Amino acid sequence: MYQYLDAADLAALLQVSPATISRRARRQPHTLPAPAHLGPCFPLRWRRTDVDAWLAERAIS
Repeated sequence: MYQYLDAADLAALLQVSPATISRRARRQPHTLPAPAHLGPCFPLRWRRTDVDAWLAERAIS
């Protein structure tokens, strides 16, 4: 079972505001981990495993 993060959870991990996450998701999606697609009417969510991998990849670079 996956653990899903919402914009507030992701913002806390990245140390930015939830508004920044929402703005980046709309305007600069390449600056965030890929969101999980849970359905057309579901708010944005990110899989914790994907976020951890994305963060680890950037820590090495």
